[in-house]
Amino acid sequence: MPAADKTLSADDPQALDRAADVIARGGVVAVPTETFYGLAADAAHADAVARIFEIKGRPATLALPLVAASLQQVIDLLGSLDAQSEKAARIFWPGPLSLVLSAGNRTVAIRVPAHDFVRALAGRAGVLLTATSANKTGAPPAETARAVAASLEGLVDLIIDGGPTPGGKPSTIADLRGVGGAAPRLVRDGAVAWSRVLESLQ
Repeated sequence: MPAADKTLSADDPQALDRAADVIARGGVVAVPTETFYGLAADAAHADAVARIFEIKGRPATLALPLVAASLQQVIDLLGSLDAQSEKAARIFWPGPLSLVLSAGNRTVAIRVPAHDFVRALAGRAGVLLTATSANKTGAPPAETARAVAASLEGLVDLIIDGGPTPGGKPSTIADLRGVGGAAPRLVRDGAVAWSRVLESLQ
């Protein structure tokens, strides 16, 4: 799919439909989140996912975090959550806590973001979206649409300008499944303190 360097305000009445259309055609959209700008594509579209790795210069062996419109969408598309993960999801979602979940014979890290546009986009597109940061691997994450354009202009199909994002830490990634009797595990420190996650499980 040819890249087109276009930017739309998140307040534009056409922004959500335009972004969902790009996603449906296997494209890549840079969107604001509750932390930084991210690259959104249909997580089940192999070519779109491969393109994100190419855009970022990221090794394809590293998994991409995902976002969903709601806990219900996660359940509908991935199946029921284990008890610990569902408990944490109900407490921290929407918010910057990504949970490692079993999805068939693989695992995914997914969250419901605390950003209206991204949740609406996942709902409108009807798919789980990738949510890796909108920057080249190793470069600082982008907090503005201008920063995304400076780094990735011409490489993504659409940039949604939602104004400056809060920045700070990325989402916390936690594995609470207890596979094989394993204790809850912090995969990546981030915006939600690990102590809060552990407290929520008591």
